[in-house]
This record gives sequence, C-alpha cells and structure tokens, in this order.
Amino acid sequence: MENYVNLHNHSIYSALDAVCTPEQLIDKAVEYGHKAIAITEHGNFNSVPRFQKYALEKGIKPILGMEGYIVETLQKFDDKGKRIREKNNHVVLHAMNETGWKNLMKLNYLSNSDEEHFYYKPRNSFKELFEHNEGIMLGTACLASVFANYLKRGETEKAEKIFQEFIIHFPDRMYAEIQINEVSYEDLNQKKYNEWLIFQATKNGIPIVLSGDTHYVNKDDWSIQQMAFQISRDGLGEETQHVCKSIYYKGIDDYLELNKKLGFNYSEEQIREWCNNATIIADKCNYIYKPTTVSSLPRMAFDEEEEIRKLGIEGLIKHFGVSSLEECPREYVDRLKMETSIIIKKGMMRYFLCLKDILDWCDAQKIPRGKGRGSASGSLLAGCLGITNLCIDPIKLNLYFDRFISEERLPDAIYRYNIDEAELIKNNETTFEELKEFCKPKLIEFPQYKDRLIRELYRARIAYANGINMIDTIKSYKGNISDAYVLPYLFGLTDKVDLTKPVEIQSLGIGSSGLDIDSDVSGAGKDRIFQYLQEKYGKECVCYIGTYTEEGIKPAVKDILRTYEVPFKDSNNLCAAFPEDETDWEKIIEHIRTTSPAQYELYNRYKAYLDFVPKLQHFIRSQGCHAGGNIIFNKPVYEYVPVVRNKGEIATAWVENGAETVLDEFAGVIKYDILGLNTLDIIDKCIDNIEEELVEIEDDDGYIKIVPISYVNKELLDENS
Repeated sequence: MENYVNLHNHSIYSALDAVCTPEQLIDKAVEYGHKAIAITEHGNFNSVPRFQKYALEKGIKPILGMEGYIVETLQKFDDKGKRIREKNNHVVLHAMNETGWKNLMKLNYLSNSDEEHFYYKPRNSFKELFEHNEGIMLGTACLASVFANYLKRGETEKAEKIFQEFIIHFPDRMYAEIQINEVSYEDLNQKKYNEWLIFQATKNGIPIVLSGDTHYVNKDDWSIQQMAFQISRDGLGEETQHVCKSIYYKGIDDYLELNKKLGFNYSEEQIREWCNNATIIADKCNYIYKPTTVSSLPRMAFDEEEEIRKLGIEGLIKHFGVSSLEECPREYVDRLKMETSIIIKKGMMRYFLCLKDILDWCDAQKIPRGKGRGSASGSLLAGCLGITNLCIDPIKLNLYFDRFISEERLPDAIYRYNIDEAELIKNNETTFEELKEFCKPKLIEFPQYKDRLIRELYRARIAYANGINMIDTIKSYKGNISDAYVLPYLFGLTDKVDLTKPVEIQSLGIGSSGLDIDSDVSGAGKDRIFQYLQEKYGKECVCYIGTYTEEGIKPAVKDILRTYEVPFKDSNNLCAAFPEDETDWEKIIEHIRTTSPAQYELYNRYKAYLDFVPKLQHFIRSQGCHAGGNIIFNKPVYEYVPVVRNKGEIATAWVENGAETVLDEFAGVIKYDILGLNTLDIIDKCIDNIEEELVEIEDDDGYIKIVPISYVNKELLDENS
C-alpha cells in the first residue's frame, strides 16, 4: 500500500472541467494502493452519493469536501455604481466529522441563497467561512487560490496577512497544498507559488502536502480535458493550450518523475514527506454521510395516526352519502382499513397528510387539478383523503393497492424515543411477549396512558419482528429521551409523560422505496403552490429538485465543431443524418456511411475533431430543475442535502434522474411530484365558457365568428351591437 492520499480531485460533476467519473478516480486510487481518496468538486457536492457509495464498495475511505469559491467582500462596484465581477478565490475544504459536514452544508446553502452570493459562481465571504470553520480541514488550493491571486496582483503583504488570518481560524486544520505541474500565469507560475507556500508553511508550522488537483485519471487523457475546457469557454484560447497536461491522478513515483521533468528539483525525501503528510491529514477526516431514517417532512400539530384514520373514514362516508361507516359497503370499509393500517405501519401518514393539505389549498384557491394518475389511483385511502378522485373507483375498476405500495419493499417504522440519533440494538435476548407481560399491570396502574401505550406496543411488535430488542434499545438511551412516550417512563428513564407532544416515527429502512403520487395541477397555478409552501413552512425549508443534463451525441458534435469554428450548417447537416434514439457512435457512423454519402464526407472532413464525441458522451453538461419535483423539510434544507442555484431558484444538488433516485435511496428524503399542466388551464377555461354568452363578430378578413363575450373588447361591442 502506497503511503499517500490524494486530497484534491475533480470528476465530471465539475462540469466541463474534469473528465473522469467518480468511479474512475476510485479505481485509480485502488490501483495505486491508496487507502483513502477525497472528492473536491468546484463549488458543489453533486458527486458525493456516487463517490461515497463506490468508495465504500471498493473498501477505500471517502473524504468528502469541495473546492469552494471565496471572496473578501460579496459585492464590489466601480465609480459609476456598476457591479464588478471580482476574481473568485479557490479553497479546498474537507469534512473532518459531522460538525464539519454541517458547516459545509451551511456554506453551500449560503453561497447559493441569493444574487449577492451567487454571482456567476456560488461564493462565500471570508467572514462566513471563518464563522463556519469548526470541523473543517482547509487546503490552500491551486494557482487560483486567495493567496495566489493576491500574489499575482503584487500584493505580497496582503497575501501574508490573509495567510495568517486563515491559520488563526483553522488552528491545526490547515495545510499548504504543493502541486507539480506546468500551470502558469503571466504573473505567477506553480513553482514560484510553491516556494512562497513552503516558506509560509515552514514559518508558521503548518504541514505541507503534495496534491495532484486531478481532472482526469490517465496521463494521455489531457486532450479530452482540453476539449471539455474549450467547450465550456466556447472556443480555443491560449490558456487551454498549456494548463491541462499534468493534472492526472498521480502516485509518489509520478511526482518523482514530474519533479525532474519539469525542473522543480525537490529532494525525494521532501516529496515522500509531503505525501506522508497527506496521509496524516486523511486520517483526521472521518465523516461518512448517513441518510435520515426520520421523516424529513414537517411535523403535524396533531396525532397523525388518528388524523389519517379519521379523515379516511370521513371521506368514505361522504363518498357514499351516508351518515356512518356502518352504512358503507363492507368491501370498501375492509379495503380502507387494510390500506390505512399499512400506511400507519410504514409510518407514511405525514406524506399523505402534507399532500392532502397542498391539494385542499389548491381547491380552496380554485386552482384546477387532475383527478388522479398512475398507481395512486389504486388507493382507496388516497381517494377518501381527496388526493385522487373516487370517480376512479379502485374497487369497481379492479385497481390493486399493492401496485401503488409494495408492503414488502416499503420499510417498517417504529417510534423514535431518543431525540438524537441512536443505535437500535439487535438481539433476541428479550421478546415482545416479555414486554407485553411487563406492560399488562401498567395498563391498570396508568389508565390515562392506555391509548398511547397500546400504540407503542404495536410499534414494539414491529420492531421485534425486524430483529430489534426494544427493551434493551430503550434502556440503552443516555439522556435526550422524549417525554412524549410511555415506555421510557415505565422504565424509569423519564419523570413524566406529556401526551400533548407529537410522537416521531423512525423508518427501519431508507427512503420511500418507490412511494410516489403524481399530482397534476394547473400550469398557471404551480408557482402559486410553491409560494404557498414557502409561506407555510419557511423559505429555507422548501426547494425544487435538481436534475442533470448529460452531453448527448448531437450536442457533443455541435459543441466540438463550434469550438473549432466549423460552420453551423455543416454540423447541422451532419446531425440531421443521425438515426433517432441511437447512442452508439460507431453504429451512427456506419449508418451515415451506408445511407448518406454527403454527410459521411462531412464526417471524414472533421474526423479529427469528431473522434472526441464518444469520449465526451454522458458527461455532465448542465443542471436544471425537475418539472414537478418539490421537497418540503421540517428543518432548513441544508440540514439534509446540499443545493445548487438554477435560474434564480434553490434546487437540490442531489437529483432524481430516471433510475438515479439519489434523494430517496441515498439521502432518505421524500419528494412530491406536482406537475403543472397547461392542458388543465385550457379545460378550465372551456368549462367557464360553456355557459357564457356568445356573440357574433366579424374578424379582419370579413369572416363571421361566434366567440364568448369575454373574448371581445366590451367598448367595441357596445359601439357595434
């Protein structure tokens, strides 16, 4: 095993800058025998789920972080009051522990929160970084760092002063990052910057670390990175000709070779020491992201189990126009009880109740919505709650509830007694029957707690069925136990029971395992719904869901040819001959060769450029927002997931893209799909016009038309009536 850890690496999630996947980075680290590897995307945490999952599968420690953008002041203006685009300064940040991760999430949210912070890039001020420094390891980054940028401007004293200030705010948590590459600016090159960093680090007693600033994994991949870099800047430029050739993934021998080749001339002892320092830094960074098993949805001010039962029964009674449940058809009553019991067992009451509130508000605001779509139409409970419409009768139409919710796939839920995260003890040293026998006399002794205790026993039975010893689990909790429950009180762990406090549900799995209700609403009303959610739950607790756009075949062709200033008509003509839905580049070229001689000639003319197409395919091109995805949290979004800013709105950095259900399966966060359909606006307008007075008008071409009176200028109508 090589005594080195690369602390500065980028992947395709540093869009059109780095050209390797998280998996390729990790495979390379494993090949070198490195015991850990860091991910540090430019200004985002988008790759974390993919990176962490694959690293753990490969038995290598993931170090989570980013290369952030920082500025001394967020806004600068010239003499005329016009805003100046200040140079963004890079800084490498690693999460050492949970506190560090939470601080990184807060910095990430702030950097995307408004136009003051997000100015071309997501940025934090020095002040914000210093205020949220706890638990973060800081590296000095590359030639675009804050210190390097001051040196480029000839502000040596300012660079030294800021260096000292950073050391004060990151005591024992800052390292000087040395790189060996050809990167050079007019006023500063890497070798000179290294000299300055080595002097400052030695003077101030902070470790020196060797870093690769990886943007691709193999030495020969530099041309791919150069192409991506050019595409991102819309063309060729001198800067792209020399910055990219040595920022591949490196081990110690690679550094020794480059050290001689590029004339840095450090001793082998120095290089090995700096590599060893990287390992020491890596040993201090031990945070692994853990998904939430507690509902991220807003807490209700009432008993959620009782509420969903009550509303379901009321909805069924109303549907049949009777006065009691006993008068409803037995088949419907049994189906409703079955569905409700499963939803309660799985702890999904809050999901249904929040969605019901949203759709009830739509009805009150006269925002048109659909009657129900997809597998949710198979739920009688959803119909009784008014989430779907019972004109789609799941019993009459033989729609199956388990097409909507698979009881086997959806994890069970138990009560969360401890306020903090706590371990669930799995053994068979006690049984549910023992707990039940313990509680029997207590039901007589404390009749006021009977209903709550029965429900706790129901959840305890579920826990034991999942191999969890609830007696030992509850007794193991040390402090921070909620007094909303009876069992901790009976075990002497709390001194009272407060039945007015809401209980909290803890899932025994991650996410919703496919639970998804698609709600269609008016296209014109969708934004109003989002505003309503922000007003009700708080702006920081509501956001859109992010999506990624990958580089496809046709966009890649057009991007590459545009970069080399090939006429647009040529790239357009070439792409016009591509077969629909084909993504295999070789098959596309073979199709053109056999069917389109003129386009095949174009291909041969630009072949040297077009050979890059399959290498760029599936790279992250840009990020957007899900058409209908919204998330409502019970705490600010940064308590759960990182974010990005897209067209002025906050969206999750972790996405829902087809099979890539990161929010659900990795973070344990549940979304709502509320899709705006203009069709519903048209239907609503048609319904309004059915009973409206009709009038005859003559259009500009002399044709007589019959139109609703609201379509006509009333003053004009009065003059010509």
